[in-house]
Amino acid sequence: MQAEKILFYNGKKGYVRRTGDIVCVEARGHRTIIHTLTGTYSCGATLKRWEAQLSENCFLKTNRSFIVNLSFVESYDEHQVWLEAGGRKITALVSARSCYKKLREELENYYDSP
Repeated sequence: MQAEKILFYNGKKGYVRRTGDIVCVEARGHRTIIHTLTGTYSCGATLKRWEAQLSENCFLKTNRSFIVNLSFVESYDEHQVWLEAGGRKITALVSARSCYKKLREELENYYDSP
């Protein structure tokens, strides 16, 4: 079961955010960028750790660098996912045909479920 809130650190400063407010998580170099409704944060936790913590069905890893929250998907194709949150637009990558198929299936399931 996924926690409603998640704790992460940037250096010695800790942040607590609602998981539903996380738009996407992006691996960039040796840092992880967390895009939320309220801002963008950087932390040292790996994308693999984030993937384990955001295992609920509304999050999906679209390639080796992105985990997206399906509730913020505005559109997608075989190569990219466009997310919109609070007037900000974020583009995430889709890595392979199999990821595109999985994204399509997960979005269909996400929006078909009550």
